[in-house]
Amino acid sequence: MFKRTKRFLKSAISFSYIKESSNFVYTTLKNLLKFPENSGHKSSLSLDEANIDADKIRHAKRSFTVLFWLYSIIFVGVFYYTILLFSAGDFLGGVVGFSSSIALLALIFKYHFWLTQIKRQKLGMTVKEWFYSIFDMK
Repeated sequence: MFKRTKRFLKSAISFSYIKESSNFVYTTLKNLLKFPENSGHKSSLSLDEANIDADKIRHAKRSFTVLFWLYSIIFVGVFYYTILLFSAGDFLGGVVGFSSSIALLALIFKYHFWLTQIKRQKLGMTVKEWFYSIFDMK
């Protein structure tokens, strides 16, 4: 009797599916958070080594600069509007504005990161190198 009840409960709550999906989530997160071993190869290269001509570099620099400033101006407007929404008591609108501000900050970071790589003539910079290059830290 208890074996049938146990088997029925396992199939009713899809125990095997829950076990399989939790195992998949665990292994995926474990692989994502695992640090790769240093293989000793150089991951960054200069623009000369990448064989990129000067016209493409100039065009990319101009495009990234325009997009950086465009998203920066939009961010200031959206963030100001978000502050107004929160101060007026519109919490839900403020949350939407805040999330839009975060998305705009991600775009601003992206284009500033690429601009920094072009200005430093070094492709493949890490975020730490980018941060140090902003403040001219060693």
